[in-house]
Amino acid sequence: MDVLKLILDNESCPFDEWLEGLRDVVGKARIIRQVDKIERGLFGDWKSVGEGVFELRLNFGPGYRVYYGREGETIVILLGGSDKGHQRVAIETAHRHWRDYLQSDQASRVILRWQEEAITEEEE
Repeated sequence: MDVLKLILDNESCPFDEWLEGLRDVVGKARIIRQVDKIERGLFGDWKSVGEGVFELRLNFGPGYRVYYGREGETIVILLGGSDKGHQRVAIETAHRHWRDYLQSDQASRVILRWQEEAITEEEE
């Protein structure tokens, strides 16, 4: 399973910005470990939140959530994250990012491999 992170037009990465903003060092490490498991096809507790976006539910800390979309059976694109208290707004934002991603020209899409350097789909 390829896990990728969405890069927006302004070159920001919503998932990285959320993760880097967490003060909970232990929670951050557990989130990273769970995303690593996705690479092996182990999604854990997840559900669809509509519009092709899924929510990975992490039952520790304040109830962390990781939002992602899927391209086919083997590609996961991380769209962002939140805790349970900010879930509604985070889902709306993930929906918007996913729609923008799907509507963009494939050659202009910028994605970042999980823990690797930026690439464009043209380079793959």
